[in-house]
Amino acid sequence: MVDVKHIEPNAVIYTTLLDSLYKEGKPDEADELWKEMVDKGCARDVAAYNVRVMHRALHGKLEDILELIREMEAAGIKPDTITYPCLITCHCHAGQVEDAKAVYRGLRKKGFSPKASPDRIFLANLCENGDVDMGSEVFRDSLKLNKVPDFGTMKLLVEGMAKKLKMQEAKAVADQVKKRFPENLVGRKEVGEELRLIADVEVSDNLEVA
Repeated sequence: MVDVKHIEPNAVIYTTLLDSLYKEGKPDEADELWKEMVDKGCARDVAAYNVRVMHRALHGKLEDILELIREMEAAGIKPDTITYPCLITCHCHAGQVEDAKAVYRGLRKKGFSPKASPDRIFLANLCENGDVDMGSEVFRDSLKLNKVPDFGTMKLLVEGMAKKLKMQEAKAVADQVKKRFPENLVGRKEVGEELRLIADVEVSDNLEVA
């Protein structure tokens, strides 16, 4: 990287470039830039590490994330509310839902509120494993961030609640989803009603089986 007017790039500039290279699908160039950053003695902060962590969460292996976190801690840099949700996502991709839950509980115990919500993948995995109670907690946490998972994920949560005859909870989730989507957003106006209908059908089917 060529210095412009003898101005040395700082951590913010390097981090911005790293993020751009990863998003452009150029991980090898991003890794070279990281080495340049190290060679120049530019201080790496949590934001710079998180760019790498987020890329690994999408394209790497769980071991890659854990290695980066160990590297951060060895450098005296504490993983934050962006780092840990990436780790949760990676655990889910690896089929390690219990480990993902342990990381999430650890976050909440420390009083952290995730800024990078792991809600969609994590919530889907919880529902697929029948843990709608924790799924409900994750959903409520996502609302605090003004984020609502996609319809498919919410459908899994509502269906899971209905199967356990948690009708009030299922309808409350449906109402919250409807409330969070602007009514003028195409295709979203009927989301709440559709989720409530799904809940009614699921409960009815379960009652018939019983």
